[in-house]
This record gives sequence, C-alpha cells and structure tokens, in this order.
Amino acid sequence: MERGGGSSGLDLRWNYLPRDVALDIVSLLEECKAFYMNEHKKMASAVSAVIKYVEGSTQSGSLEIRFYMKAIGDLTSMKLGFRDVQLFLFRREQNVLLNLIGCHYCISFLEIPTVDLMEALEICQILERQVCVRWFMLCRRFYGFPMPNEHHSHIVSLGDLAMGNEDEVFDLLNYGITNQGMRIRISSVGSNAT
Repeated sequence: MERGGGSSGLDLRWNYLPRDVALDIVSLLEECKAFYMNEHKKMASAVSAVIKYVEGSTQSGSLEIRFYMKAIGDLTSMKLGFRDVQLFLFRREQNVLLNLIGCHYCISFLEIPTVDLMEALEICQILERQVCVRWFMLCRRFYGFPMPNEHHSHIVSLGDLAMGNEDEVFDLLNYGITNQGMRIRISSVGSNAT
C-alpha cells in the first residue's frame, strides 16, 4: 500500500484499524505485560531464596562446596537465564560468592560466550572481584602410615574465570563435590576464613 509522499510498504496506523480490533490488540498487549511481570516476580522470588540460602550457609565469609553446588543446582532447575543472572547475581552489592555462582552457572550451564560474559561482568563492575578457593585432602596414607593433610589455596578473579584462564578451578569445584576425601571452601578475598 502506498500513501502520500511516495513511501512504499505497509503503513499501518491505529487510525486505520477498526476500534474493536485496536482495543483487542491493546488488551492482548496488557495481558502480555501482566504475564511478563508475574513471571519476573516468580523468578525474583526463587532467586531470592537461593541468595538467602547462600548467605545463611556462609560462615566467616566462607562457603563449603556442597552449599555452593546446591545453589548452582537450584539455579539450573529454575532455568535462570543470562539476563536474570545479570539482574540478580551480578550486582556489585552482592557477596562475591554470589557473583561467582552466577559466573560458574553462565559458563557451565548456559554456555555464554566469553565476550558476552566479560562484557556483563565489566558493566556490572565485578570483573576484578576475587575469590579464594581452599582445598585439602583428608586421611591420606602412604604404606599404611598417615600423612599430613595437604592444604592448597588459589586466588582468582571473576574475569580470569570468564576468560577460561582458570578452568582448573571450575574442574576442582566440580570434582570436589564427588570426592569424599577432599574438602573445599570458597571465600571472598580478604575474609579470615580457614
């Protein structure tokens, strides 16, 4: 359809629609908006429960691996999307452990491209935030004799994790939950967690 000025293509305006059709369209848009807002509130409530769980499980700034992995499992079961992770978990005022959980979830489960994840971390001003992963093996024996526990720690930034420079940290976090002889704790850098 061509209208004054010689522009080609379809030129639909509200004036050209019958009033009842226009009202039907507007009512559908309002229903979609209400549906979206309702879904957003449900997601916010579910993520809030995960945040409270992590905060309640954190002791002296440190989180055990089993609580950490449960939080990631909860996010996976609710099918949290990348935008929701940014909105709820990548906030600077959140504990860095929640930032890490969001980052790990984006890499391992959402498979967000590195460029997009780095951009989100930078926009949210959490790219340089750091965590310390501490682990040790329990009750190791050598020819029947008990050996001292080996303690290790590694400090890493969220940016390094997103770049894939610290894949061994994610491997350790994933492995630690299945290894009964290993204890892993994650803490924010500067906390006095042991």
